[in-house]
Amino acid sequence: MRMIGLSRNIVKKQGGAHARAYPVLAATLALAACLGGITETAYAGPLDTRAVSCTVNNGGTTNKGNQYYAYSSTANVYTLSPTRTTQPMPAPGTTGSVLFSTVERVLPQYEGASQGYVAPLYNCPPGTQEYFRGNGSYDSNSRSYATGLQGIGYRVYYYIGNGEELAAPQTFENTYATGALVFPMSSSSRGTYRTRIDFVATGATIKPGIIYGSNIFGQASVSTGTAPAGLYRVGMSGNITVSAPTCKINNPQSQTIALGNVTVSAMNSGAGENAMYVSEMQVDCGMSSQASPTVKLTTNYAASGSSDTVTNQAQNGAQGVGVRLWLWNPGMNTYERAAFNSTLPNRGTLISSTPNSTWSYKVGASYLRTGGTVTAGSVLSTATITFTYS
Repeated sequence: MRMIGLSRNIVKKQGGAHARAYPVLAATLALAACLGGITETAYAGPLDTRAVSCTVNNGGTTNKGNQYYAYSSTANVYTLSPTRTTQPMPAPGTTGSVLFSTVERVLPQYEGASQGYVAPLYNCPPGTQEYFRGNGSYDSNSRSYATGLQGIGYRVYYYIGNGEELAAPQTFENTYATGALVFPMSSSSRGTYRTRIDFVATGATIKPGIIYGSNIFGQASVSTGTAPAGLYRVGMSGNITVSAPTCKINNPQSQTIALGNVTVSAMNSGAGENAMYVSEMQVDCGMSSQASPTVKLTTNYAASGSSDTVTNQAQNGAQGVGVRLWLWNPGMNTYERAAFNSTLPNRGTLISSTPNSTWSYKVGASYLRTGGTVTAGSVLSTATITFTYS
């Protein structure tokens, strides 16, 4: 946890009342009483080539007869489970805001001699440092480490309790003549302490993918060359899949555009190409978003030499005529000719954003002469429109 001094009392009398050292040391009172009488005291100045290393806690009894247990290499390694192994892609949050978390783990309660389980070192000289760092690169803006998935970082907590939330990176330095290193725990004197891993918005666009649990952890280390195995570690079990949202068309009847009747003479003169027939699709997607899904038009019946017109597929239908497709561009406030096989952004108009995003897409159709004299008959054409979150 933090270095505590073994060369002086932590609790003393002042004016008839008991006064503790500053509050963060309250967690280590019981352990200090156990280790305070160890006779193998090392004396050294600030850490340098002449400094004495810390002593590993292998358990034993002090010269005052107080028993203390050896440090446990397994008791200080915590593996937290994700609340969900599959997370829908979250809506963009402000930089540093929490998107989702692991379960929160209450740290075990130790009393008396058993507090030795969380005390790996004692007799540490002044200047000895403990570090708690996450894995991967650290972003100070979002206060998080990289998960490997764009837009999402993670914040791993050394401990949560006593009015504090200490997330990596943390550095603690021993300022005592001889200090002991004690990792976070719960106890009757200090109350309940916990740990957790939060996944936060980094400010970049969030992409779907997998957060691998093996990459998500916080690890303690010390500056001294002597340290036992199994120092304090908070990690995550399993992976989290961040899935792209699915979308559906709320009004499926809009997928059929009814073309109006037009005379053969109007078509042959070109006047029949002027009318636009419009359908509005409402696309509901499983998350709130600031950007509409992209749209892409494809067809197996493109008119020869055209990137926006489909041929007439009606049996015994009209000859010399096809259907040109249009998409509404909200930014330009106009319809634009569609381009088959092109992925087009920003073609949706937001209708609602709580709890999901619903977007309006306007698709237009008009008759177009495809060559030769137009003859009478029915007209039927088909194309596929695909909406995709990037």
